[in-house]
Amino acid sequence: METKISEEERLRQVRGLELSEAAASRALQELLALAEELFHVPIVRIHLIEAEAQRSLAGTGHAPAFNMARDRSVCTHTIEREETLILPDLAEDGAFREHPLVTGAPFLRFYAGAVLRTPQGGALGTLCLIDYAPRAFTAEDERRLIQLARVVEIHLTGGTAVRSPATRNPSLDEATGLPNRASTAGRVAPLLEAAAEGEHPAPLALMSIYLEDAAGLRASRQTASADRLLAATAARLRAALPEQASLGHWEANELLVWAPATAPGCDPEAIGTSAAAALQEPITTGMEQIRPTVAVSVVQAPDDGERLDELTSLLHLLTGNQRGAGRVRVVQNGTGRLGVSEQIHLVQRLDKALDQGCIEPHYQPRFDLACGAMTGMEALARWHDPKLGWISPGEFIPLAERTGRIEELTGVILQAVCRQVRAWMAEGITVPPVAVNISPQELLEPRFAPRLRQALAETRLAQPQVELEITERGFSEELQPMALAMRTLAEQGTPFAIDDFGTGYSSLLYLQQLPAQQVKIDRSFTQGLLDDPVSGRIVGATVGIAASLGMETVAEGVETAAEAEALSRHGVDQAQGFYYARPMPPGDLWPRLGAAAPA
Repeated sequence: METKISEEERLRQVRGLELSEAAASRALQELLALAEELFHVPIVRIHLIEAEAQRSLAGTGHAPAFNMARDRSVCTHTIEREETLILPDLAEDGAFREHPLVTGAPFLRFYAGAVLRTPQGGALGTLCLIDYAPRAFTAEDERRLIQLARVVEIHLTGGTAVRSPATRNPSLDEATGLPNRASTAGRVAPLLEAAAEGEHPAPLALMSIYLEDAAGLRASRQTASADRLLAATAARLRAALPEQASLGHWEANELLVWAPATAPGCDPEAIGTSAAAALQEPITTGMEQIRPTVAVSVVQAPDDGERLDELTSLLHLLTGNQRGAGRVRVVQNGTGRLGVSEQIHLVQRLDKALDQGCIEPHYQPRFDLACGAMTGMEALARWHDPKLGWISPGEFIPLAERTGRIEELTGVILQAVCRQVRAWMAEGITVPPVAVNISPQELLEPRFAPRLRQALAETRLAQPQVELEITERGFSEELQPMALAMRTLAEQGTPFAIDDFGTGYSSLLYLQQLPAQQVKIDRSFTQGLLDDPVSGRIVGATVGIAASLGMETVAEGVETAAEAEALSRHGVDQAQGFYYARPMPPGDLWPRLGAAAPA
Protein backbone atom coordinates (compact mmCIF):
# COMPACT_ATOMS: atom_id res chain seq x y z
CA MET A 1 0.00 0.00 0.00
CA GLU A 2 1.26 3.52 -0.88
CA THR A 3 1.97 6.00 1.93
CA LYS A 4 -0.95 8.41 2.38
CA ILE A 5 -0.42 12.14 1.94
CA SER A 6 -2.72 15.04 2.83
CA GLU A 7 -5.61 15.87 0.51
CA GLU A 8 -4.30 19.41 0.14
CA GLU A 9 -0.92 18.11 -1.03
CA ARG A 10 -2.57 15.56 -3.34
CA LEU A 11 -4.65 18.26 -5.05
CA ARG A 12 -1.58 20.48 -5.39
CA GLN A 13 0.22 17.68 -7.19
CA VAL A 14 -2.75 16.99 -9.47
CA ARG A 15 -3.08 20.69 -10.39
CA GLY A 16 0.63 20.84 -11.07
CA LEU A 17 0.30 18.29 -13.87
CA GLU A 18 -2.24 20.54 -15.70
CA LEU A 19 -3.93 17.51 -17.26
CA SER A 20 -6.63 18.08 -19.81
CA GLU A 21 -8.20 16.11 -22.60
CA ALA A 22 -5.31 17.30 -24.75
CA ALA A 23 -3.13 15.01 -22.65
CA ALA A 24 -5.11 12.03 -23.98
CA SER A 25 -2.65 11.40 -26.77
CA ARG A 26 -2.81 8.70 -29.41
CA ALA A 27 -0.48 6.67 -27.20
CA LEU A 28 -2.99 6.74 -24.35
CA GLN A 29 -5.84 5.79 -26.63
CA GLU A 30 -3.78 2.85 -27.89
CA LEU A 31 -3.14 1.74 -24.31
CA LEU A 32 -6.83 1.98 -23.46
CA ALA A 33 -7.76 0.01 -26.57
CA LEU A 34 -5.15 -2.55 -25.52
CA ALA A 35 -6.73 -2.79 -22.07
CA GLU A 36 -10.18 -3.20 -23.64
CA GLU A 37 -8.89 -6.11 -25.73
CA LEU A 38 -6.82 -7.64 -22.95
CA PHE A 39 -9.60 -7.72 -20.34
CA HIS A 40 -12.55 -8.12 -22.75
CA VAL A 41 -14.48 -5.23 -21.22
CA PRO A 42 -16.65 -2.70 -23.11
CA ILE A 43 -15.46 0.36 -21.18
CA VAL A 44 -12.01 1.54 -20.08
CA ARG A 45 -11.62 4.97 -18.50
CA ILE A 46 -9.00 7.29 -17.05
CA HIS A 47 -10.70 9.32 -14.30
CA LEU A 48 -9.17 12.29 -12.50
CA ILE A 49 -10.38 12.97 -8.96
CA GLU A 50 -10.34 16.71 -8.39
CA ALA A 51 -11.45 18.82 -5.42
CA GLU A 52 -15.19 18.63 -6.14
CA ALA A 53 -15.65 16.25 -9.05
CA GLN A 54 -14.57 13.21 -10.99
CA ARG A 55 -13.49 14.12 -14.51
CA SER A 56 -13.08 11.67 -17.38
CA LEU A 57 -9.79 12.31 -19.17
CA ALA A 58 -9.95 9.57 -21.80
CA GLY A 59 -11.71 6.31 -22.49
CA THR A 60 -13.12 3.71 -24.82
CA GLY A 61 -16.66 2.49 -25.44
CA HIS A 62 -19.91 4.38 -25.98
CA ALA A 63 -20.92 4.90 -22.36
CA PRO A 64 -21.30 8.41 -20.86
CA ALA A 65 -18.13 10.23 -19.83
CA PHE A 66 -18.92 9.57 -16.14
CA ASN A 67 -18.19 13.18 -15.13
CA MET A 68 -19.90 13.51 -11.76
CA ALA A 69 -19.73 14.89 -8.28
CA ARG A 70 -16.82 13.48 -6.34
CA ASP A 71 -18.93 12.01 -3.54
CA ARG A 72 -20.88 9.88 -6.05
CA SER A 73 -17.76 8.47 -7.70
CA VAL A 74 -16.67 4.88 -7.20
CA CYS A 75 -13.17 6.01 -8.20
CA THR A 76 -13.10 8.33 -5.19
CA HIS A 77 -13.35 5.25 -2.98
CA THR A 78 -10.50 3.67 -4.96
CA ILE A 79 -8.03 6.51 -4.29
CA GLU A 80 -9.14 6.77 -0.67
CA ARG A 81 -8.34 3.06 -0.26
CA GLU A 82 -4.90 3.79 -1.76
CA GLU A 83 -5.04 0.44 -3.58
CA THR A 84 -6.83 -1.39 -6.35
CA LEU A 85 -10.60 -1.75 -5.89
CA ILE A 86 -12.31 -4.79 -7.45
CA LEU A 87 -16.13 -5.00 -7.41
CA PRO A 88 -17.22 -8.18 -9.27
CA ASP A 89 -20.92 -7.25 -9.05
CA LEU A 90 -21.94 -3.71 -8.14
CA ALA A 91 -25.57 -4.80 -7.71
CA GLU A 92 -24.51 -7.12 -4.89
CA ASP A 93 -22.17 -4.63 -3.19
CA GLY A 94 -23.57 -2.98 -0.06
CA ALA A 95 -21.94 0.37 -0.78
CA PHE A 96 -22.87 0.74 -4.45
CA ARG A 97 -25.95 -1.37 -5.23
CA GLU A 98 -28.18 1.73 -4.98
CA HIS A 99 -25.91 3.87 -7.15
CA PRO A 100 -27.90 5.59 -9.95
CA LEU A 101 -25.57 4.15 -12.61
CA VAL A 102 -26.29 0.66 -11.26
CA THR A 103 -30.05 0.90 -10.77
CA GLY A 104 -30.56 2.99 -13.92
CA ALA A 105 -28.97 3.53 -17.32
CA PRO A 106 -26.38 2.40 -18.26
CA PHE A 107 -26.95 -0.32 -15.54
CA LEU A 108 -23.31 -0.99 -14.63
CA ARG A 109 -22.42 -4.23 -12.84
CA PHE A 110 -18.62 -4.60 -12.77
CA TYR A 111 -15.80 -2.25 -11.73
CA ALA A 112 -12.02 -2.66 -11.35
CA GLY A 113 -9.91 0.40 -10.70
CA ALA A 114 -6.16 0.88 -10.20
CA VAL A 115 -4.75 4.03 -8.64
CA LEU A 116 -2.85 6.46 -10.89
CA ARG A 117 -0.23 8.60 -9.17
CA THR A 118 1.72 11.78 -9.69
CA PRO A 119 5.53 11.69 -9.81
CA GLN A 120 5.54 12.63 -6.12
CA GLY A 121 3.22 9.77 -5.20
CA GLY A 122 -0.14 11.49 -4.80
CA ALA A 123 -3.22 9.72 -6.19
CA LEU A 124 -4.43 11.67 -9.21
CA GLY A 125 -7.19 9.28 -10.24
CA THR A 126 -7.78 5.81 -11.62
CA LEU A 127 -7.47 3.55 -14.60
CA CYS A 128 -10.73 1.60 -14.43
CA LEU A 129 -12.45 -1.23 -16.23
CA ILE A 130 -16.26 -1.23 -16.40
CA ASP A 131 -18.76 -3.81 -17.65
CA TYR A 132 -22.53 -4.17 -17.94
CA ALA A 133 -22.39 -7.70 -16.52
CA PRO A 134 -20.84 -9.12 -13.33
CA ARG A 135 -17.55 -10.94 -13.85
CA ALA A 136 -14.69 -12.65 -12.06
CA PHE A 137 -11.32 -10.91 -11.78
CA THR A 138 -8.26 -12.98 -10.90
CA ALA A 139 -5.09 -12.01 -9.08
CA GLU A 140 -3.29 -12.20 -12.42
CA ASP A 141 -5.86 -9.82 -13.92
CA GLU A 142 -5.25 -7.41 -11.07
CA ARG A 143 -1.48 -7.58 -11.61
CA ARG A 144 -1.94 -6.78 -15.29
CA LEU A 145 -4.23 -3.86 -14.50
CA ILE A 146 -1.66 -2.40 -12.09
CA GLN A 147 1.06 -2.83 -14.72
CA LEU A 148 -1.01 -0.97 -17.30
CA ALA A 149 -1.68 1.75 -14.77
CA ARG A 150 2.08 2.27 -14.37
CA VAL A 151 2.40 2.64 -18.15
CA VAL A 152 -0.48 5.16 -18.22
CA GLU A 153 1.26 7.15 -15.48
CA ILE A 154 4.38 7.45 -17.64
CA HIS A 155 2.36 8.83 -20.55
CA LEU A 156 0.41 11.26 -18.38
CA THR A 157 3.52 12.62 -16.68
CA GLY A 158 5.77 12.76 -19.74
CA GLY A 159 8.01 9.94 -18.57
CA THR A 160 8.77 11.53 -15.20
CA ALA A 161 6.73 9.19 -13.04
CA VAL A 162 9.43 8.71 -10.43
CA ARG A 163 7.92 8.13 -7.02
CA SER A 164 9.25 9.64 -3.85
CA PRO A 165 11.14 7.18 -1.65
CA ALA A 166 8.17 6.98 0.69
CA THR A 167 5.83 5.76 -2.05
CA ARG A 168 8.20 3.63 -4.13
CA ASN A 169 7.63 -0.12 -4.35
CA PRO A 170 11.12 -1.60 -3.99
CA SER A 171 10.23 -4.74 -5.95
CA LEU A 172 8.96 -2.95 -9.07
CA ASP A 173 10.80 -1.12 -11.82
CA GLU A 174 9.49 2.43 -11.93
CA ALA A 175 9.74 2.79 -15.72
CA THR A 176 7.62 -0.23 -16.60
CA GLY A 177 5.79 -1.30 -13.46
CA LEU A 178 7.33 -4.76 -13.95
CA PRO A 179 9.26 -6.74 -11.36
CA ASN A 180 12.77 -5.30 -11.24
CA ARG A 181 15.95 -7.33 -11.65
CA ALA A 182 16.14 -8.45 -8.02
CA SER A 183 12.45 -9.33 -7.91
CA THR A 184 12.66 -11.14 -11.26
CA ALA A 185 15.62 -13.20 -10.09
CA GLY A 186 13.74 -14.10 -6.92
CA ARG A 187 10.71 -15.27 -8.88
CA VAL A 188 12.66 -17.26 -11.48
CA ALA A 189 15.06 -19.03 -9.08
CA PRO A 190 12.52 -21.47 -7.54
CA LEU A 191 11.17 -22.25 -10.99
CA LEU A 192 14.66 -23.20 -12.16
CA GLU A 193 15.02 -25.45 -9.13
CA ALA A 194 11.76 -27.16 -10.08
CA ALA A 195 12.95 -27.48 -13.69
CA ALA A 196 16.07 -29.33 -12.53
CA GLU A 197 14.29 -31.81 -10.25
CA GLY A 198 14.88 -35.36 -11.38
CA GLU A 199 11.53 -36.97 -10.56
CA HIS A 200 9.13 -34.22 -11.59
CA PRO A 201 10.97 -31.75 -13.83
CA ALA A 202 9.07 -28.66 -14.96
CA PRO A 203 11.02 -27.22 -17.92
CA LEU A 204 11.10 -23.44 -18.06
CA ALA A 205 11.33 -21.24 -21.16
CA LEU A 206 13.33 -18.01 -20.75
CA MET A 207 13.24 -15.23 -23.33
CA SER A 208 15.33 -12.06 -23.56
CA ILE A 209 13.95 -9.04 -25.46
CA TYR A 210 16.54 -6.36 -26.16
CA LEU A 211 15.31 -3.02 -27.57
CA GLU A 212 17.98 -1.42 -29.72
CA ASP A 213 15.91 1.76 -30.08
CA ALA A 214 15.78 2.19 -26.30
CA ALA A 215 19.56 1.77 -26.14
CA GLY A 216 19.96 4.46 -28.80
CA LEU A 217 17.65 6.84 -26.95
CA ARG A 218 19.53 6.28 -23.71
CA ALA A 219 22.86 6.86 -25.44
CA SER A 220 21.59 10.24 -26.62
CA ARG A 221 20.40 11.04 -23.06
CA GLN A 222 16.70 10.69 -23.90
CA THR A 223 16.06 8.52 -20.87
CA ALA A 224 12.36 9.41 -20.53
CA SER A 225 11.72 8.45 -24.16
CA ALA A 226 13.58 5.18 -23.67
CA ASP A 227 11.48 4.41 -20.59
CA ARG A 228 8.24 5.16 -22.45
CA LEU A 229 9.28 2.84 -25.28
CA LEU A 230 10.18 0.09 -22.82
CA ALA A 231 6.88 0.51 -20.97
CA ALA A 232 4.82 0.48 -24.17
CA THR A 233 6.70 -2.60 -25.38
CA ALA A 234 6.04 -4.35 -22.08
CA ALA A 235 2.33 -3.57 -22.38
CA ARG A 236 2.25 -4.89 -25.96
CA LEU A 237 4.00 -8.10 -24.93
CA ARG A 238 1.79 -8.60 -21.88
CA ALA A 239 -1.26 -8.56 -24.13
CA ALA A 240 0.25 -10.91 -26.72
CA LEU A 241 1.97 -13.56 -24.62
CA PRO A 242 0.13 -16.53 -23.08
CA GLU A 243 -1.43 -16.01 -19.68
CA GLN A 244 1.11 -18.35 -18.04
CA ALA A 245 4.02 -16.17 -19.21
CA SER A 246 5.50 -13.63 -16.80
CA LEU A 247 7.45 -10.49 -17.62
CA GLY A 248 10.23 -8.67 -15.79
CA HIS A 249 12.67 -5.80 -16.37
CA TRP A 250 16.16 -7.28 -16.40
CA GLU A 251 18.62 -4.67 -17.67
CA ALA A 252 18.24 -1.06 -18.83
CA ASN A 253 17.01 -1.94 -22.32
CA GLU A 254 16.08 -5.56 -21.78
CA LEU A 255 12.94 -7.41 -20.72
CA LEU A 256 12.94 -11.01 -19.49
CA VAL A 257 10.03 -13.40 -20.06
CA TRP A 258 9.64 -16.74 -18.30
CA ALA A 259 6.97 -19.39 -18.74
CA PRO A 260 6.38 -23.10 -18.08
CA ALA A 261 7.63 -24.68 -21.32
CA THR A 262 4.95 -27.38 -21.23
CA ALA A 263 2.03 -24.91 -21.08
CA PRO A 264 0.11 -24.25 -24.33
CA GLY A 265 1.94 -21.69 -26.45
CA CYS A 266 4.86 -21.45 -24.01
CA ASP A 267 7.47 -23.72 -25.57
CA PRO A 268 10.57 -21.78 -26.75
CA GLU A 269 9.60 -21.72 -30.42
CA ALA A 270 5.99 -20.69 -29.80
CA ILE A 271 6.78 -18.00 -27.25
CA GLY A 272 9.50 -16.54 -29.48
CA THR A 273 7.09 -16.46 -32.42
CA SER A 274 4.43 -14.74 -30.29
CA ALA A 275 6.88 -12.06 -29.17
CA ALA A 276 8.11 -11.44 -32.71
CA ALA A 277 4.56 -11.14 -34.06
CA ALA A 278 3.60 -8.69 -31.31
CA LEU A 279 6.57 -6.43 -32.09
CA GLN A 280 6.16 -6.31 -35.88
CA GLU A 281 3.58 -3.51 -35.67
CA PRO A 282 4.52 0.08 -34.74
CA ILE A 283 4.49 1.05 -31.08
CA THR A 284 3.16 4.49 -30.15
CA THR A 285 5.15 6.45 -27.56
CA GLY A 286 4.21 10.01 -26.82
CA MET A 287 3.29 11.60 -30.15
CA GLU A 288 5.35 9.30 -32.40
CA GLN A 289 5.20 5.77 -33.68
CA ILE A 290 8.26 3.51 -33.65
CA ARG A 291 8.73 0.25 -35.52
CA PRO A 292 11.07 -1.22 -32.91
CA THR A 293 14.35 -2.92 -33.72
CA VAL A 294 14.39 -5.86 -31.33
CA ALA A 295 16.68 -8.82 -30.70
CA VAL A 296 14.87 -11.79 -29.15
CA SER A 297 16.55 -14.95 -27.88
CA VAL A 298 15.04 -17.99 -26.19
CA VAL A 299 16.49 -20.81 -24.09
CA GLN A 300 15.00 -23.63 -22.05
CA ALA A 301 15.97 -24.90 -18.62
CA PRO A 302 17.29 -27.36 -17.65
CA ASP A 303 18.39 -28.41 -21.18
CA ASP A 304 20.36 -25.21 -21.79
CA GLY A 305 21.40 -24.70 -18.18
CA GLU A 306 20.17 -24.87 -14.62
CA ARG A 307 21.38 -21.59 -13.10
CA LEU A 308 19.98 -18.17 -13.88
CA ASP A 309 23.42 -16.63 -14.38
CA GLU A 310 24.46 -19.16 -17.02
CA LEU A 311 21.10 -18.98 -18.79
CA THR A 312 21.14 -15.18 -18.97
CA SER A 313 24.76 -15.32 -20.17
CA LEU A 314 23.64 -17.60 -22.97
CA LEU A 315 20.68 -15.33 -23.74
CA HIS A 316 22.98 -12.32 -23.95
CA LEU A 317 25.35 -14.25 -26.16
CA LEU A 318 22.53 -15.18 -28.53
CA THR A 319 20.96 -11.73 -28.42
CA GLY A 320 24.16 -9.70 -28.59
CA ASN A 321 25.45 -11.33 -31.75
CA GLN A 322 22.27 -10.57 -33.69
CA ARG A 323 21.91 -6.88 -32.84
CA GLY A 324 21.76 -4.75 -35.93
CA ALA A 325 20.87 -7.75 -38.08
CA GLY A 326 17.22 -6.89 -38.70
CA ARG A 327 14.17 -5.20 -37.21
CA VAL A 328 12.75 -8.15 -35.29
CA ARG A 329 14.83 -11.31 -35.19
CA VAL A 330 14.40 -14.35 -32.98
CA VAL A 331 17.09 -16.93 -32.22
CA GLN A 332 16.56 -20.10 -30.22
CA ASN A 333 19.35 -22.07 -28.67
CA GLY A 334 19.55 -25.57 -30.10
CA THR A 335 20.23 -28.00 -27.33
CA GLY A 336 22.84 -30.51 -28.42
CA ARG A 337 25.77 -32.41 -27.03
CA LEU A 338 27.56 -29.21 -25.98
CA GLY A 339 26.83 -27.78 -22.55
CA VAL A 340 26.18 -24.08 -21.97
CA SER A 341 29.75 -23.22 -20.97
CA GLU A 342 31.07 -25.16 -23.95
CA GLN A 343 28.70 -23.38 -26.29
CA ILE A 344 29.68 -19.99 -24.93
CA HIS A 345 33.34 -20.90 -25.28
CA LEU A 346 32.80 -22.17 -28.83
CA VAL A 347 30.95 -18.99 -29.85
CA GLN A 348 33.79 -16.90 -28.44
CA ARG A 349 36.20 -18.99 -30.51
CA LEU A 350 33.88 -18.58 -33.52
CA ASP A 351 33.96 -14.79 -33.14
CA LYS A 352 37.74 -14.85 -33.08
CA ALA A 353 37.91 -17.28 -36.01
CA LEU A 354 35.74 -14.99 -38.15
CA ASP A 355 37.82 -11.96 -37.19
CA GLN A 356 41.13 -13.71 -37.87
CA GLY A 357 40.17 -15.59 -41.03
CA CYS A 358 40.47 -19.08 -39.54
CA ILE A 359 37.34 -20.30 -41.35
CA GLU A 360 38.00 -20.93 -45.02
CA PRO A 361 36.44 -22.82 -47.91
CA HIS A 362 37.39 -26.30 -49.02
CA TYR A 363 36.27 -27.33 -52.48
CA GLN A 364 34.44 -30.48 -53.59
CA PRO A 365 34.34 -30.90 -57.37
CA ARG A 366 31.37 -32.25 -59.29
CA PHE A 367 31.54 -34.23 -62.54
CA ASP A 368 29.54 -34.96 -65.66
CA LEU A 369 28.22 -38.51 -65.33
CA ALA A 370 28.40 -39.08 -69.09
CA CYS A 371 31.94 -37.95 -69.90
CA GLY A 372 33.61 -37.61 -66.50
CA ALA A 373 34.66 -33.97 -66.99
CA MET A 374 34.73 -31.60 -64.00
CA THR A 375 31.76 -29.26 -64.38
CA GLY A 376 32.01 -27.21 -61.22
CA MET A 377 32.73 -27.31 -57.50
CA GLU A 378 31.06 -26.52 -54.20
CA ALA A 379 32.74 -24.34 -51.57
CA LEU A 380 32.24 -25.76 -48.06
CA ALA A 381 33.18 -23.92 -44.87
CA ARG A 382 35.90 -25.59 -42.81
CA TRP A 383 37.29 -24.46 -39.45
CA HIS A 384 40.53 -25.54 -37.86
CA ASP A 385 40.91 -23.99 -34.43
CA PRO A 386 44.48 -23.71 -33.04
CA LYS A 387 43.37 -25.09 -29.66
CA LEU A 388 40.34 -27.25 -30.47
CA GLY A 389 41.45 -28.71 -33.80
CA TRP A 390 38.94 -29.36 -36.56
CA ILE A 391 35.40 -28.24 -35.65
CA SER A 392 32.59 -30.06 -37.41
CA PRO A 393 30.41 -27.93 -39.71
CA GLY A 394 27.48 -29.69 -38.05
CA GLU A 395 28.44 -27.82 -34.86
CA PHE A 396 29.66 -24.42 -35.93
CA ILE A 397 27.23 -23.64 -38.78
CA PRO A 398 24.05 -24.14 -36.66
CA LEU A 399 25.80 -22.19 -33.90
CA ALA A 400 26.48 -19.34 -36.32
CA GLU A 401 22.81 -19.40 -37.34
CA ARG A 402 21.58 -19.32 -33.73
CA THR A 403 23.90 -16.48 -32.75
CA GLY A 404 23.25 -14.28 -35.78
CA ARG A 405 26.74 -14.75 -37.29
CA ILE A 406 25.69 -16.79 -40.33
CA GLU A 407 25.62 -13.77 -42.64
CA GLU A 408 29.13 -12.85 -41.59
CA LEU A 409 30.26 -16.44 -42.09
CA THR A 410 28.72 -16.53 -45.58
CA GLY A 411 30.42 -13.23 -46.38
CA VAL A 412 33.81 -14.61 -45.32
CA ILE A 413 33.37 -17.70 -47.53
CA LEU A 414 32.07 -15.66 -50.45
CA GLN A 415 35.03 -13.26 -50.39
CA ALA A 416 37.54 -16.12 -50.01
CA VAL A 417 36.00 -17.96 -52.97
CA CYS A 418 36.17 -14.89 -55.20
CA ARG A 419 39.80 -14.24 -54.28
CA GLN A 420 40.74 -17.88 -54.87
CA VAL A 421 39.02 -18.05 -58.26
CA ARG A 422 40.82 -14.85 -59.33
CA ALA A 423 44.15 -16.33 -58.18
CA TRP A 424 43.55 -19.52 -60.20
CA MET A 425 42.56 -17.51 -63.24
CA ALA A 426 45.72 -15.41 -62.90
CA GLU A 427 47.69 -18.67 -63.31
CA GLY A 428 45.95 -19.29 -66.63
CA ILE A 429 43.65 -22.01 -65.29
CA THR A 430 40.14 -22.41 -66.63
CA VAL A 431 38.02 -22.45 -63.47
CA PRO A 432 34.53 -23.97 -63.58
CA PRO A 433 31.72 -22.25 -61.62
CA VAL A 434 31.98 -22.41 -57.83
CA ALA A 435 28.84 -22.79 -55.71
CA VAL A 436 28.44 -21.06 -52.34
CA ASN A 437 25.71 -22.15 -49.91
CA ILE A 438 23.32 -19.56 -48.50
CA SER A 439 20.09 -19.87 -46.55
CA PRO A 440 16.76 -18.53 -47.89
CA GLN A 441 16.70 -16.00 -45.07
CA GLU A 442 20.10 -14.62 -46.07
CA LEU A 443 18.91 -14.07 -49.62
CA LEU A 444 16.08 -11.89 -48.28
CA GLU A 445 18.49 -9.66 -46.36
CA PRO A 446 18.79 -6.27 -48.14
CA ARG A 447 22.58 -6.33 -47.65
CA PHE A 448 23.18 -9.65 -49.40
CA ALA A 449 22.93 -8.60 -53.08
CA PRO A 450 25.23 -5.55 -52.64
CA ARG A 451 27.72 -7.73 -50.73
CA LEU A 452 27.76 -10.25 -53.57
CA ARG A 453 28.24 -7.56 -56.22
CA GLN A 454 31.04 -5.96 -54.20
CA ALA A 455 32.92 -9.27 -53.80
CA LEU A 456 32.69 -9.94 -57.54
CA ALA A 457 33.70 -6.38 -58.45
CA GLU A 458 36.73 -6.39 -56.16
CA THR A 459 38.04 -9.57 -57.80
CA ARG A 460 36.90 -8.63 -61.34
CA LEU A 461 34.77 -11.75 -61.72
CA ALA A 462 31.64 -12.15 -63.82
CA GLN A 463 28.51 -13.11 -61.88
CA PRO A 464 28.09 -16.52 -63.58
CA GLN A 465 31.45 -17.54 -62.06
CA VAL A 466 29.82 -17.85 -58.61
CA GLU A 467 26.70 -19.97 -58.18
CA LEU A 468 24.37 -19.75 -55.21
CA GLU A 469 23.05 -22.95 -53.66
CA ILE A 470 19.92 -22.42 -51.60
CA THR A 471 18.57 -25.20 -49.45
CA GLU A 472 15.04 -26.15 -50.34
CA ARG A 473 14.01 -26.28 -46.67
CA GLY A 474 12.49 -22.96 -45.65
CA PHE A 475 11.02 -21.99 -49.02
CA SER A 476 7.43 -22.87 -48.18
CA GLU A 477 6.85 -19.96 -45.78
CA GLU A 478 8.37 -17.19 -47.92
CA LEU A 479 8.22 -18.51 -51.45
CA GLN A 480 7.04 -15.35 -53.21
CA PRO A 481 9.61 -12.91 -51.78
CA MET A 482 12.26 -15.61 -52.22
CA ALA A 483 11.38 -16.10 -55.88
CA LEU A 484 11.46 -12.33 -56.44
CA ALA A 485 14.91 -11.99 -54.84
CA MET A 486 16.22 -14.90 -56.90
CA ARG A 487 14.81 -13.49 -60.15
CA THR A 488 16.43 -10.12 -59.48
CA LEU A 489 19.88 -11.70 -59.11
CA ALA A 490 19.29 -14.19 -61.91
CA GLU A 491 18.56 -11.32 -64.31
CA GLN A 492 22.00 -9.95 -63.40
CA GLY A 493 23.62 -13.28 -64.31
CA THR A 494 23.80 -15.17 -61.01
CA PRO A 495 23.17 -18.94 -61.45
CA PHE A 496 21.12 -20.75 -58.80
CA ALA A 497 20.92 -24.34 -57.63
CA ILE A 498 18.25 -25.79 -55.32
CA ASP A 499 20.13 -27.81 -52.70
CA ASP A 500 18.90 -30.86 -50.73
CA PHE A 501 16.00 -31.24 -53.14
CA GLY A 502 13.25 -33.57 -52.01
CA THR A 503 13.61 -32.90 -48.28
CA GLY A 504 11.35 -29.85 -48.06
CA TYR A 505 7.64 -29.22 -48.40
CA SER A 506 5.71 -29.50 -51.68
CA SER A 507 8.96 -29.36 -53.66
CA LEU A 508 7.52 -30.27 -57.05
CA LEU A 509 4.71 -27.73 -56.73
CA TYR A 510 6.88 -24.64 -56.46
CA LEU A 511 10.01 -25.69 -58.38
CA GLN A 512 8.65 -24.10 -61.54
CA GLN A 513 8.43 -20.70 -59.80
CA LEU A 514 12.15 -20.49 -58.98
CA PRO A 515 14.72 -19.30 -61.55
CA ALA A 516 17.23 -22.09 -60.89
CA GLN A 517 19.52 -23.83 -63.37
CA GLN A 518 20.22 -26.91 -61.26
CA VAL A 519 18.42 -29.23 -58.87
CA LYS A 520 20.68 -31.05 -56.40
CA ILE A 521 19.19 -34.40 -55.36
CA ASP A 522 19.64 -34.96 -51.65
CA ARG A 523 22.17 -37.61 -50.58
CA SER A 524 19.46 -39.62 -48.80
CA PHE A 525 17.95 -40.54 -52.18
CA THR A 526 21.36 -41.22 -53.71
CA GLN A 527 22.32 -43.61 -50.94
CA GLY A 528 18.93 -45.37 -51.03
CA LEU A 529 18.91 -45.75 -54.78
CA LEU A 530 20.24 -49.33 -54.90
CA ASP A 531 18.00 -50.83 -52.22
CA ASP A 532 14.90 -48.66 -52.06
CA PRO A 533 12.53 -48.62 -55.09
CA VAL A 534 10.87 -45.47 -53.77
CA SER A 535 14.17 -43.58 -53.91
CA GLY A 536 14.59 -44.69 -57.50
CA ARG A 537 11.15 -43.44 -58.45
CA ILE A 538 11.77 -40.09 -56.73
CA VAL A 539 15.09 -39.64 -58.55
CA GLY A 540 13.46 -40.54 -61.87
CA ALA A 541 10.56 -38.14 -61.28
CA THR A 542 12.96 -35.35 -60.28
CA VAL A 543 15.03 -35.84 -63.43
CA GLY A 544 11.90 -35.72 -65.59
CA ILE A 545 10.50 -32.58 -64.00
CA ALA A 546 13.87 -30.80 -64.01
CA ALA A 547 14.37 -31.61 -67.70
CA SER A 548 10.90 -30.31 -68.56
CA LEU A 549 11.82 -27.01 -66.83
CA GLY A 550 15.21 -26.79 -68.56
CA MET A 551 17.18 -27.60 -65.39
CA GLU A 552 20.11 -29.95 -64.85
CA THR A 553 20.23 -32.48 -62.02
CA VAL A 554 23.18 -33.06 -59.69
CA ALA A 555 23.30 -36.01 -57.29
CA GLU A 556 24.94 -35.42 -53.91
CA GLY A 557 26.63 -37.94 -51.64
CA VAL A 558 27.81 -40.43 -54.27
CA GLU A 559 30.09 -42.91 -52.50
CA THR A 560 30.33 -45.94 -54.81
CA ALA A 561 30.68 -46.79 -58.49
CA ALA A 562 27.39 -48.68 -58.33
CA GLU A 563 25.58 -45.53 -57.16
CA ALA A 564 27.16 -43.52 -59.96
CA GLU A 565 26.07 -46.08 -62.56
CA ALA A 566 22.51 -46.20 -61.20
CA LEU A 567 22.29 -42.40 -61.26
CA SER A 568 23.48 -42.37 -64.86
CA ARG A 569 20.81 -44.91 -65.82
CA HIS A 570 18.16 -42.67 -64.29
CA GLY A 571 19.36 -39.77 -66.44
CA VAL A 572 21.04 -37.65 -63.73
CA ASP A 573 23.42 -35.15 -65.36
CA GLN A 574 26.15 -34.57 -62.75
CA ALA A 575 27.34 -35.98 -59.44
CA GLN A 576 29.57 -35.19 -56.47
CA GLY A 577 30.60 -37.16 -53.40
CA PHE A 578 33.43 -39.09 -51.76
CA TYR A 579 33.53 -41.54 -54.70
CA TYR A 580 34.97 -38.71 -56.80
CA ALA A 581 36.66 -36.46 -54.27
CA ARG A 582 36.33 -35.24 -50.70
CA PRO A 583 36.23 -31.51 -49.99
CA MET A 584 39.82 -30.31 -50.20
CA PRO A 585 41.86 -27.15 -49.69
CA PRO A 586 42.80 -25.13 -52.77
CA GLY A 587 46.33 -26.57 -52.92
CA ASP A 588 45.07 -30.14 -53.17
CA LEU A 589 42.61 -29.19 -55.89
CA TRP A 590 45.33 -27.57 -57.99
CA PRO A 591 46.39 -30.75 -59.90
CA ARG A 592 42.81 -31.39 -61.05
CA LEU A 593 42.40 -27.81 -62.22
CA GLY A 594 45.90 -27.65 -63.68
CA ALA A 595 45.16 -30.65 -65.88
CA ALA A 596 42.37 -28.63 -67.45
CA ALA A 597 44.56 -25.60 -68.08
CA PRO A 598 45.06 -24.58 -71.71
CA ALA A 599 48.34 -25.57 -73.38
